[in-house]
Amino acid sequence: MRSYKPLNTKATAAAAVISAVIAFVYLWFIDERPPSKIAAVLVIPAVLAFIFYGIIKEKKADRLAESERPGYEDGSIFSSAEWRQKYLEYVQSHGWDRIKGRDMLHDVCRRYHSSQSRILILFGVFFLICSFAGIAEREPELAALMVIIGGAMLALGLISHLGMVFRRWLKNTDTDRQELEDSYMKGRLLVHKTGGINIGSRYILAFAEKSVRAFRPEQITDVHRKIVRLKKYDNSIYTGEEYQHFLVIDAAMPGSQMIRSETELNEFQVEMAMEELSSLVPAAGYDEGSDISEKTEDNIVT
Repeated sequence: MRSYKPLNTKATAAAAVISAVIAFVYLWFIDERPPSKIAAVLVIPAVLAFIFYGIIKEKKADRLAESERPGYEDGSIFSSAEWRQKYLEYVQSHGWDRIKGRDMLHDVCRRYHSSQSRILILFGVFFLICSFAGIAEREPELAALMVIIGGAMLALGLISHLGMVFRRWLKNTDTDRQELEDSYMKGRLLVHKTGGINIGSRYILAFAEKSVRAFRPEQITDVHRKIVRLKKYDNSIYTGEEYQHFLVIDAAMPGSQMIRSETELNEFQVEMAMEELSSLVPAAGYDEGSDISEKTEDNIVT
């Protein structure tokens, strides 16, 4: 199991205890105001309880992840009766995503719409409007700062919202545009977050936030799962986790160039895609097991 260096939660807990003791001594013995004493009695113990709850919760999650890891690595969890039942229920209730755009470009670009891009656009416009207040108040430095911040946020939001990653790729690719279009519109689509994969008879198109891949079925050499356990922290205190599932496709391109596509889907969508690809490209290798890795995400709250 490949693992990123974990956060040192023990060191964080020790630092929190020391800080809490110092704060308690100050609030109780030095600052003698009643609100300070209330804070010493109520707030500090509450903070310590939250910290140690996070440590206990993380240890419990680690033990569960360790017990489940062999099933993910050898693929036995995906063949269990319980998981297969959940999978069949998902397929019946959700199935494949429907192509809604009038053409491939319109459909793919709308998949890049997200709340994050909308927020960036909204705040970008807000800061640009605020720059006029700086001009009115004869504060050119403030106005310039607002323009820079607002312009940057608006540009980032529009780049994401308009699917510029896919537009640039489509403009520069050597892939036959009409053939790709026909394959996409008749293909089977799976969408997750702001990415997805379209499995067509002539092309497989995988698109994500920062990359786009397209290859023919006969170019596929290997298909397997990849799972990332993402542990989430706030100021180095464990708050929860999520498992990210990826469909990994290796393909041999012209000129003996090997490329790898990693598309994030949910665990059931990965299975749907693998089953579809196994019928479309039976000669490719299909590993029932998974590559497992772990990473951390620390949200520093000041």
